[in-house]
Amino acid sequence: MFVPVHDNKNTKISCKPIITYVIIGICFLIFTYQSIIGSASDNSIIGIYKLANFNNKYGLVPSIYNSGKTEYFVNSAIDENEFNQSIKNESDAKLLNFLKVKTNSLIIWLMPLLFCFLHGSLDHLLSNMWFFWIFSDNVEEKLGKIGYLIFYLFVGAASGIGHAYLNPESTTPLVGASGAISGIMGAYMAFFPKNLITSFFCPIWFFIRRIDVPAFVVLGFYLLINALQANYNNPLLGGVAFDCHIIGFLVGLTLALILKLLIPERVK
Repeated sequence: MFVPVHDNKNTKISCKPIITYVIIGICFLIFTYQSIIGSASDNSIIGIYKLANFNNKYGLVPSIYNSGKTEYFVNSAIDENEFNQSIKNESDAKLLNFLKVKTNSLIIWLMPLLFCFLHGSLDHLLSNMWFFWIFSDNVEEKLGKIGYLIFYLFVGAASGIGHAYLNPESTTPLVGASGAISGIMGAYMAFFPKNLITSFFCPIWFFIRRIDVPAFVVLGFYLLINALQANYNNPLLGGVAFDCHIIGFLVGLTLALILKLLIPERVK
């Protein structure tokens, strides 16, 4: 497989990618807040449920996004009546408040945008931001700052909505910028298919080489791997929304190709 390290600046960048900086900064700030929520309580269980409540409220929960419910349990398998009957003391009663999510229609409507700025772990955040950093600056300069921001939010929302459509009954919150970043990678493939990407090539675990590979090869391989993993029923991979990655990539690629046709003088 190919693990991108950096692009070789085949295309000169003449302006600072301010929007990219801002998006990365927001993601890190929100993750810091998530970490504080998860560790703010002396009771580790309460902290875990507080964080789960936050992720379920501002992540994209397909069943909630599709139904529009404004009050629901973090785990829909929990029956409220059974839970109330099992409460034995005041501490258990307080726990119920963290299990139940209370939101409003506006937040539910914004779920396809909000989930792009949340992350499930530090590894999740760092890996996303690394891929984003590699491919974002060229695309930001190509589209302009406002156009790039709109593009990023659009492909991110499309990836989330697509995931919700394909998994309508899912109660697992979708979090992470992967769908939006995949869309940026798709746009990079459309705009700069021949740019060289320095990558680690790992066909087998003990053989690793650092090579320069055209972008269309690296990104095409990324799409292929996600497609294969999306169809591989491995419980260890169950927490990764590969369909979200694929949808984001294809939407970004398609939209970038359309822009090249409609305004070739702007996005050659």
